[in-house]
Amino acid sequence: MQTESNWYLAYTKLHHEKIVERHLLNQKFKVYVPFIKVFKNKDRKDIYPKYEPMFPRYIFFQPLDSTHSISPVRSTIGITNLVKFGNAMATIKFKTMQKIQMIEQEQHKGCFQEITGLKPGNKIIFTRGAFDGLEAVISHASEKRVTVLMQLLGQDTRIVFNTAELMAAM
Repeated sequence: MQTESNWYLAYTKLHHEKIVERHLLNQKFKVYVPFIKVFKNKDRKDIYPKYEPMFPRYIFFQPLDSTHSISPVRSTIGITNLVKFGNAMATIKFKTMQKIQMIEQEQHKGCFQEITGLKPGNKIIFTRGAFDGLEAVISHASEKRVTVLMQLLGQDTRIVFNTAELMAAM
C-alpha cells in the first residue's frame, strides 16, 4: 500500500531505469517506473508488443518514512542526478502518481489498433517509397496486414500492406 507522501524524481543514465530500480529497492526505497505498450516491427516483418518507459531516463522514488534519507540516491549506480527546481527537490504529489498509474493500466489494455492509430477510417500520408506524399484511408487493419483505400489513376483502389511496412512509412 502506498503512503500518501510525495514522490521524488531522479534522472538516470540511458536505458538504466531497471538497474536503478533494483539498486533503489535494495536501499529500501519505494520505486515506480511507468511503462507504455508500443508495437515494434522486427526486420520489417513481425509486429510485436513491447513495453518502454513512459518517461525515458526518469524514475520515481519515495523514502519509506520521514527518517529515511534520500542522500544515498545521488550516488546510486545509474543515477545521473536528482531532479530539482532551483535548490528545491522536484516532488510529485501522491494523487498525481495515482493518475499516472491509472493511465498506465488503461494504456496496457489497449489493442493494436488503439495504440498505433491504424484503425479503419483514419487517414494516413505516405512519407516514403512509391506512394510518397499520397493520402489514403485505412479500411481494415490487423497486426499482420493493413488495407488502405486510395485514389490511383482517378479510381478508388484498395491496396494491402504488411503492417510493418506501413508502420515504417508513417
